[in-house]
Amino acid sequence: MISAWAAGVDLASLRGDPKTRYAIERAFMALDAAMRDIPHDLKQRHAIPIGKIAGFRNILAHSYDDILDERVIVTIREDLPQLDATFAAIEEQLGST
Repeated sequence: MISAWAAGVDLASLRGDPKTRYAIERAFMALDAAMRDIPHDLKQRHAIPIGKIAGFRNILAHSYDDILDERVIVTIREDLPQLDATFAAIEEQLGST
C-alpha cells in the first residue's frame, strides 16, 4: 500500500497532502506490528532489518512534531523496494514448501 500511495509523491506533495502522509505513516507503523507474526529464524535468514523498522515506527508513533518528511520520502524510495523484494521472496519460498 505504501508504494501505491507514494507513487508520484515528492516532498512538496507529501507535505501538502496530510491524508496521504498520515496513511503512509500509519502503514509503516502497521508494518512493524506485522513483523511480530514472522518467525524469528525467517527474519534472520532474510536479513530483515527489524531494529530499523521498529526504530522508524517509534519515531512515527512518538515524535509527531519532529518527523522529518525527508526521512519518510527516503525510506519509501531507498528502503521499501528492498523490503518488498524480501517479502516477495519469503512468500515465494513459503508457497513452494
